Amino acid sequence: MRLLFLYLTLIVSVNLHSVDLNPLTNEQQQQLVLDDTIRGELRLFNDLVLEGYEYIDEQGKTEQYISSLISNLFNEEISADEFFIALDSIKENAFKTLEIFEEKLSKINYRSQSNMEFFLPLYTFNYKEITNISSYLRSIARVLVNQIDSLEAGDVDKYDYFVARSGLLNTDFLLIMANSRDLASSITPRASIYHYVYKMDASAFRVAAYATKVNSLYILNELNEKKLKDLEIKTEDSYRKQKNLKLKKDLFDNLNRLLNLFGKLATPDEVETFKEINEGVEVYYDSSIRLSEDYLSLVELYIKNKGNLNYSIDSPIQGKEFDYINEKIGFDKEQSTMAAESVNKGIILLQNILLKYAK
Repeated sequence: MRLLFLYLTLIVSVNLHSVDLNPLTNEQQQQLVLDDTIRGELRLFNDLVLEGYEYIDEQGKTEQYISSLISNLFNEEISADEFFIALDSIKENAFKTLEIFEEKLSKINYRSQSNMEFFLPLYTFNYKEITNISSYLRSIARVLVNQIDSLEAGDVDKYDYFVARSGLLNTDFLLIMANSRDLASSITPRASIYHYVYKMDASAFRVAAYATKVNSLYILNELNEKKLKDLEIKTEDSYRKQKNLKLKKDLFDNLNRLLNLFGKLATPDEVETFKEINEGVEVYYDSSIRLSEDYLSLVELYIKNKGNLNYSIDSPIQGKEFDYINEKIGFDKEQSTMAAESVNKGIILLQNILLKYAK
């Protein structure tokens, strides 16, 4: 039973959330572990969520690539023909990842195959999150095509508008994900490392959302000192919650407690697997903090230039420092994503090890 308890602390339940859901009872937590149908459905949802996030990240990189093409064209590093050929290729494939994702979504049952009543609403809300990701992928693909259409028509102002619209869509999606993590944390046992990871993720999502909104409002010429100050306060408050020393202490104290318990019961090779997960969580924590600090730097750049918030194509804000910060955001975002994927795969491997003891 001690290994069963340990398994319960590692449940992958990233998407279990709703204001209508109560914390799971001990018996229900055990069913999440021992019921093959429930465990399989949760892992399927988890895999699709991660895949959806990868597609979203790819769309963001595509927007950055378009921006770099524009810069290369202005600097005469590529010809107009090369520029438009590249845009045509992007436009042609704009909905491809969405189609792949929607095909996988279409194969998922609308209702759970489990006969456990308590799990049915959890399944429904998991399914809803997947459809939310699908809807977001469709929206940003459509905006991406609108950006290209604007460039092909030679309408730079319209292109800027759709870049800003993409940022605002991203802000809304990040805030939805932040609320999701808050709710997930509220029903996840404090003995679970995910209880603390969810809290950290919720704050990290909000930091990114508010910083992104600053940039989008600026491009739309809707940013003023009052709005900037409000978003600065929200960004800094979210960052403080993410970097809260008690949150960090609770997370790593819990990891060490689990490692000590696991070390008494498992084989040396299995203990080594857990140590790798422990190290992976540390890497994920550090990379997540760095990414939020990058977003804070972006907001601080606008604060330094708050006397000149009128957007123009030769904006003094969006210069070399702006480009450097965005490069750091891109790099640290990739590092954070890689760390998260590594931890997730490690925990699933560990769950499989523990399951043989639990049964």
